[in-house]
Amino acid sequence: MRASLLCSLALACVTTSARDAVEYEIAYDDNRPAEPTAAASSTWEVMVRFKPSGSSWKPLRLRALVAQEGQVRWTVYAQDHLEQPGEVLASWDRNYGKDSASGPTDGKWVVEDLAARMGGSHSGAVWIGFRGTARLWSSGIDSENAFVRDADPARFLKPMPIKKTPMMRLDWAP
Repeated sequence: MRASLLCSLALACVTTSARDAVEYEIAYDDNRPAEPTAAASSTWEVMVRFKPSGSSWKPLRLRALVAQEGQVRWTVYAQDHLEQPGEVLASWDRNYGKDSASGPTDGKWVVEDLAARMGGSHSGAVWIGFRGTARLWSSGIDSENAFVRDADPARFLKPMPIKKTPMMRLDWAP
């Protein structure tokens, strides 16, 4: 009797804490892939600026709709005082195969764990950069948060706005 009561209480605690968890997803696209993104060279980086509304937030996941297989370098930047990509918070390489690529109606999102890569709490906006031979789907809307830049230090350009929004999303928690 005592063991079953303890087990019931433990399950109730787990259920209550899972129910109280709150997560948010920032998505600037309209969930309608229009065309794959195109990069001018391997140093060009497609970027999306995400601005979680909380004063302090925890990164959970990055979701992306990959249109074409290939290699990718993901980079997460803090926003600097000039509202440009600043300090690198995380960077990693990934090779997406054919099984990761999504057609325009498949809805097959790849998921990258940001909690393990960035950890802890953050404040302010972050920029997520994508460059490599793989391509992301983009939606036809202008979110005013999508940019492209040449990350090569010899030809460094500040991020330039683009009209189509790459289909990547940020999941976060307060």
